[in-house]
Amino acid sequence: MSAAALSSNFALQSVENAPTLHPIVAHDPKAHMISSRRWSKVWTVATLVTAVAFIALAAFAVGYAALFLEAELPIITLVALLALYPSSQVVQYPWDKACAHDEEAKIDQIMIEKMKDLNPQKISEKLKNLKIKPGIEPEKLKSVMARYEYSLKLEKDNIQEALSVNLNANATDKVPLSVKGKTIKISPADYSLEKIDFKKSTAVVIFQALQLSRWDQEIMHNNAAMYHLKAAYLLKLMENPYETRDIESFGSYRNLALPYRLISKEHSDPGAMTIFVGANKKGYNTDDILKKNTQQLAKEIFGLKTTSLWG
Repeated sequence: MSAAALSSNFALQSVENAPTLHPIVAHDPKAHMISSRRWSKVWTVATLVTAVAFIALAAFAVGYAALFLEAELPIITLVALLALYPSSQVVQYPWDKACAHDEEAKIDQIMIEKMKDLNPQKISEKLKNLKIKPGIEPEKLKSVMARYEYSLKLEKDNIQEALSVNLNANATDKVPLSVKGKTIKISPADYSLEKIDFKKSTAVVIFQALQLSRWDQEIMHNNAAMYHLKAAYLLKLMENPYETRDIESFGSYRNLALPYRLISKEHSDPGAMTIFVGANKKGYNTDDILKKNTQQLAKEIFGLKTTSLWG
């Protein structure tokens, strides 16, 4: 084999054996946004075509029956009406796909806006502040850094919303509560499991509304913890852009039904509120995750190594 052929084979093997960037690191928000918008339009058109086709078919069937099958007209009309629900499910699928792609495009647009302010110098400064030694040139981590900051913003937004009203079972201050479309003021402590009188219908309705509001707050609190966990994982990707493992490879999510979680929270049982179990079998509830900064969480769960300043 000639030297040129050997050199060519070596170059080919080098390319094949070259490590692959993690999809999040390699993500191009601009290209993905264009693709998502295109697919959103495609699925929107598919939704309209499907809906129009069904309406036309139903109208034709009823019209034909009116002209030529007058005796069967009530039955055919009834069948057309009964077909509304299954046909709506057929229409719902492409519509959901269109909305999903549209939402992805909106997120990419946010990433693009955040990336505009991230030049290599700013990225390097942020990495130093985070005590992260990047695995590749800082410029190539622009998308990950933008996603990291966006995750922290979503975390902050969810926490602020969750803490806007104190609905804890021991809260004695009066707080606004929406009950059947009307806003009233109650003291959550008066409607704990120990105090509620289930023989009174009004008290039961208020209790149910209170649990639903707590449910919403717990969801937002849970979302905040998940965004914080994701941000910690993104630090790991900044350190090792060739990471092949996703978050679930470092642990597993535990989805305890929210009613049980609310009861556990009211009775101060944090162990029952575990939402993530690390590879070391250690359980984390929302408070465990949120009380640690992202560097601590990344080191503890994702094995972040470079937690000292450069140099």
